[in-house]
Amino acid sequence: MMEKEYVDEINSEHERISLKLNELLASIDDSDTDSTDINSEDFEEAEEEQEVCNEKDEIIDNLEQTRFTPCVIVDFIEGEIKQCKKTTNLRQLRNLFGTWQVDRDAVNEVDGVLSKLGVCDSHFQFDNK
Repeated sequence: MMEKEYVDEINSEHERISLKLNELLASIDDSDTDSTDINSEDFEEAEEEQEVCNEKDEIIDNLEQTRFTPCVIVDFIEGEIKQCKKTTNLRQLRNLFGTWQVDRDAVNEVDGVLSKLGVCDSHFQFDNK
């Protein structure tokens, strides 16, 4: 009879471990579902932010322009934040990659015709190393 009690004890211990394992697995499945919901919410928010950014992006027409304004990029120059204003090796603003601040007064000078705005070679090549 002692052996039967021992077998019952083993079976109940095995069942107890099995139940705990099943509870743990169920708990993990629940937390995976929660994190999936969170990740999809994060993805939707990021997608909405990207759409807002895309709405703010402005495509500049490619015009054969040979005369550009001095470099319109605002940068930290000689200890001050100001427009670059270099006049050599200018390129059209439409070819510039990245996020830059453009001097508002320079845009007003060309009546908002962005194809007339120039960017110096040093700003144009800033990320090309």
